[in-house]
Amino acid sequence: MCTWYIETVYDDHIDDERVTFYLGKDNKIFFYSVINGKLENLDQLPTCTINGTGYTVNQKTKGVYYVTVNGDESNFVSYTEYNDIWSDIVYNGNTRPDVKLRFVPIDADKYYNFNIDALDDTRYGLSLSGIKVGEGLQQGEQRKVNILLRKPYTVSEYYVSNSVYYKLYVKQGPAIIDIFDWQPANKALNNNYFTIDTTWMVPQRYFVDIKIETNGETTLHSNELHFDVVNKA
Repeated sequence: MCTWYIETVYDDHIDDERVTFYLGKDNKIFFYSVINGKLENLDQLPTCTINGTGYTVNQKTKGVYYVTVNGDESNFVSYTEYNDIWSDIVYNGNTRPDVKLRFVPIDADKYYNFNIDALDDTRYGLSLSGIKVGEGLQQGEQRKVNILLRKPYTVSEYYVSNSVYYKLYVKQGPAIIDIFDWQPANKALNNNYFTIDTTWMVPQRYFVDIKIETNGETTLHSNELHFDVVNKA
């Protein structure tokens, strides 16, 4: 008797471009509905207005909403602060006040640069937080793992990138078995991150590799994190 399984991949990747809003291209700006410390869905889609113009609001995942804004250089000026105003925020029948957020467009030349000499050759320091190396997680736990790319010669200045990836795998003797092949890490305001959900994970040791693509180069950080999933008992 054969047993068949269907593998389903749900794309809830978040690429928040609030801090990397470039002129001359489409940018996604996100709104997070955090109720009592947890992401929760609102009763309805909120509305979003920028400079008196309303934008279509979409939902990315639970409690996460976004709009796509074109950085038209006739409508926006670089290095000038703009507000995105979120209205019609209703949760469990209760209407909440408007929320005013901010973003500062970056000059298009910082995105569109056709001079090879202008490639960024910065080497960022890498650190992870959220799960300790060798930590034991009980089945059912969900952990957010932060990927911090520290700027050289600084203590607490970090870089947020569109090109950070992670891979989850296990080892069986000399063999490496991928659980997830390279997946894009989410991009937030101050860091990149991904979430580990142990609900479906078999008790054993798991490993995480990180990949960073910058300056036309790919840097691999192997075995950057390992942790154990244990039975609830």
